[in-house]
Amino acid sequence: MKVELMAALIHKPKVVFLDEPTIGLDLMAQKAVREFIKSYRKEFKPIMILTSHYMEDIEELCERVVIIKDGSFIYDGSLEKIKSNYAKNKLITATIKNTKDLADFEKSFPKDLGTVTISDLKLEIQSPRTKVMEAATFLMKNLAILDLNINEEPISDIIEHIMRQGKVSEQQ
Repeated sequence: MKVELMAALIHKPKVVFLDEPTIGLDLMAQKAVREFIKSYRKEFKPIMILTSHYMEDIEELCERVVIIKDGSFIYDGSLEKIKSNYAKNKLITATIKNTKDLADFEKSFPKDLGTVTISDLKLEIQSPRTKVMEAATFLMKNLAILDLNINEEPISDIIEHIMRQGKVSEQQ
């Protein structure tokens, strides 16, 4: 893949098509290829069209995203607009100190703050963006927390939602 990329770019084309540019590469090579693509784009400013199922490639390399389903455009806009318009939830993950209070916590957790999933000492709350701080506060007040993270919904989940919804193309 790295040699194909070098061969494709040796003549400094004005338009570059990249189809799954990191497929089959180990994690370090994927990162190196993404960094190379970013620096190449910055230096030579070609038009780049990337197709990929690797969300990390998309998040790292693309500002504009076009989603096509059954030959029809269902989204055409920025990656940031996808997140702000379609990511309705944030994901709170926590490692808890012990399981003794989990049953009470799950019963008392307000439904409007999200949904709780528990697995051993790991707890996950999918919370509406507007309620995430309330949910995290409730969690910290009611359980002994060892580790806490609040993250965006994975871009793959957001895109899957858009695909299911069949959203009409919108220029953002």
